Amino acid sequence: MNKTLVLIFFISALGTYAFAQKAQDKVALSSVLSTLENQFSISFSYADQHVRHVMVTPPAKNLTLSEVLEYLHKQTGLEFQVLSERQIAISPPAQKEINICGVVADGNIPLSGAAIRVNSKGVAADENGYFSITGLASGDVLSISFIGYYDLDIAASEFGNTGCDTVRLRPQVMKLQEVLVRNFITKGIDVNTDGAYDIHARALGILPGLTDPDVLQTVQAVPGITSLSETVSDLNIRGGTNDQNLILWDGIKMYQSGHFFGLITTFNPYLTDRVTLIKNGTTTAFGDGVAGVIDIRTDDNINDEFTGGGGINMINADLFLKIPLAKNLAVHVAGRRSISDLLQTPTYDQYFNRVFKNTEVDNGTDITADTITESNQTFNFYDVTAKVLYDITNRDKLRMSFMLLENTIEYLENANTSAGVESKTSSLNQ
Repeated sequence: MNKTLVLIFFISALGTYAFAQKAQDKVALSSVLSTLENQFSISFSYADQHVRHVMVTPPAKNLTLSEVLEYLHKQTGLEFQVLSERQIAISPPAQKEINICGVVADGNIPLSGAAIRVNSKGVAADENGYFSITGLASGDVLSISFIGYYDLDIAASEFGNTGCDTVRLRPQVMKLQEVLVRNFITKGIDVNTDGAYDIHARALGILPGLTDPDVLQTVQAVPGITSLSETVSDLNIRGGTNDQNLILWDGIKMYQSGHFFGLITTFNPYLTDRVTLIKNGTTTAFGDGVAGVIDIRTDDNINDEFTGGGGINMINADLFLKIPLAKNLAVHVAGRRSISDLLQTPTYDQYFNRVFKNTEVDNGTDITADTITESNQTFNFYDVTAKVLYDITNRDKLRMSFMLLENTIEYLENANTSAGVESKTSSLNQ
């Protein structure tokens, strides 16, 4: 039994010694090269990274120089080139040239014109995203780029030997900073980040053709908004009709927006604080605004002091008052009335002719009349706007808005007919 244990121990020790002896046979190539330089009086030229980690079994000492070089070549694969009797250059194994082709795509969509660059070569993908490059080494790296996509670096060795591989690029998502355009067209018109227009009535600058402040006429200065009937209130937004517009006044849906059959807006400009115009992309809260939304807001602040003003032009006279009743309570009142019953100005005549041109009122004729002896036309309008502002607390506010408007036209005609003198009065109240 003891002899068996001794035998097993002896065999194990012998195996360990043999393994250690075998492991010690491998030495660094750089050490072998130094020994060969002293043995054959030669010099090796090489790049350190090519031999740094290479381990070899030292050649037998009875080999000639050519046999030693062949021996090391078979072990390492390195190329040993004899430059002269005393100079030998060592280079990495020669790489076989390869030819590659591929298709650049985003999913299943080919990216025509994608740039592929490698070393000093460069090609562009055709309309199908296809490209091909010849004469590459397996270690070459291709850089593939396309506008709007992340660049991709891929080794030539990763391309298959048969067929063309598809290289898929990843879209590059760029988050742009929000843009807010101030004083668009003129002072007081801003473009918000959501594309809506903010018109600040009290800070509005000069607009062409606008002599008096008018909310709906100001809106027509924005691109994409016009009036095919050349009126103020009949607006066409992005080609839509007037009934496809949603007009809100302090959140109230408005069905009537013009005096003088659309030539003058019904919204008093002196109480208007801000107008928000949305041409497209309206939210579901504005379901009626298929073409666009015009949101008109009156002054929502309680003034510390009494303010007011008035004026008169060739069409109407106006007056507005902002009356603070208490620190947290105020009343805003504004009104306008036409002056045609007192004075018919040339401007009024032009407005009247514009509305009633080619009508019985303008021509003064009746198919049943033989001779018109007298005709008289009267057109009046007015509007009254009021708002009560009450701040219950710093966070709770009560607002009540009120509007009353009226348009009246009377047309009196006396005519001689076959039955005698007849009088006819036509009227319209709105």
